Amino acid sequence: MSKLKIENKLKGLKGIDLKTNNRTVFETIIEKLDIKRLEYCRALHAEENALLQASRRGGMGVQGGTIYTTTFPCELCAKKIRQAGIKKIVYTEPYPDTISESVFLKEGGQLPEIKQFEGVKFTAYSRLFKPKFNKKERQQLENSNCKDQLPS
Repeated sequence: MSKLKIENKLKGLKGIDLKTNNRTVFETIIEKLDIKRLEYCRALHAEENALLQASRRGGMGVQGGTIYTTTFPCELCAKKIRQAGIKKIVYTEPYPDTISESVFLKEGGQLPEIKQFEGVKFTAYSRLFKPKFNKKERQQLENSNCKDQLPS
């Protein structure tokens, strides 16, 4: 939730009795701000899921390994990656407003190698190799007088 949205919702709290129905001020503010509590969320970040799946299935383990992520790990995932002993992080996109690199990944011990992916990403790959026309369009063009538009 953006700072502006929070400020606007807090303005709406003026004049409201924060000690209603035996609730704490904190509970009332959380409800009014409509903040979702993470402990009630069943979703996992991909990094968390990868670490849990590796521990569940056993095998080689992740210590000293490399993790490949779509976005740079958030603060929560960075802590878990650090504790798991992963030595290299490869990501494609930066995470907006993250402090994970400056705080969690650089505190004490040996730093993991952090590298932004360079190369063709999956979206560009599909655009490069997608046919210009689908089969139906191609057949229509072949049967029409527009054969010169078809690639050879």
